[in-house]
Amino acid sequence: MSSGMEGAFLKPICLNVFYSSLVRTPRPIVDGQDRIIAALAGQPNDPQWDGVSDGAADAVRNAGEACSFTPKQGKHRRGPFPALATGVSFGGGQQASNLLNSTINALVLASLLANISIQRLAGFASTAYNVFAPTLFAYYIIELGKLYDSNPNLKRNFRKSPWPAATFNFGPWTITLPHTDPGNLAFGWCSITALGKFNFRQGGQIILWDLGLAIDFPPGSTILIPSAVIRHSNTTIQASETHYSFTQYAAGGLFRWVKNGFCSDKTFVAKATDEQMEQREEDRQRRWKDGVGMFSKLSDFAL
Repeated sequence: MSSGMEGAFLKPICLNVFYSSLVRTPRPIVDGQDRIIAALAGQPNDPQWDGVSDGAADAVRNAGEACSFTPKQGKHRRGPFPALATGVSFGGGQQASNLLNSTINALVLASLLANISIQRLAGFASTAYNVFAPTLFAYYIIELGKLYDSNPNLKRNFRKSPWPAATFNFGPWTITLPHTDPGNLAFGWCSITALGKFNFRQGGQIILWDLGLAIDFPPGSTILIPSAVIRHSNTTIQASETHYSFTQYAAGGLFRWVKNGFCSDKTFVAKATDEQMEQREEDRQRRWKDGVGMFSKLSDFAL
């Protein structure tokens, strides 16, 4: 891990955990200090969930065929597959704003967000976040709630979701390279949901490199990780198979925007008093500790 992460996470209790036994049974990933640092949310115990997963995969496949991708959208640092983001993030203008897409792509993405199978996946991920990290979940809801209240033009992807942004990876072979997502809130969790038709025992495993974990990741399953600080990727699948994914996340810049009183760091610093700058530095020095302090402990749960 980078120097900024030294001591942040100890090695997880169990290495080389595999997801095959966790399809219906959610499990936390716990470090040596009893903190839940990520969660294998799996799937709800719903006999119709395979249909939900298949419906979502079909919707993503059809959407990908209807979209038009720029070279940058078709090949990027996460891998050589097309992807589009939608929702609210911290834009190039250094402000909170709606993510922009071409007219056709925006219409396709709006249809995806309205798809009942996609909405059920999003709802399950939100519920899992609230179960495994309720304090962190509440932090997202409260802080980003202030953001939406400050600007009625900002559009939510899903009602009551903690995450303001989502990316659809259209595959049909979504094989990601080892990467982090440094724009996301450092201690925040994102959700990753696997979709498609592939044998999850032979391919498509998600690798959490910094934790030494290789995890079977079946279609329709969700994992929650702090993607800004844990390198992750997934393994290849067979040529005849398909693999898509649906991720949800929050840019760290959005939280800074709210903390600054709805302005950029540059604007805040230009106007701040000495007392405000002193408090800002104190906040900066304890930000990581305060953030990790919102993680649940395994001992918080009655087993």
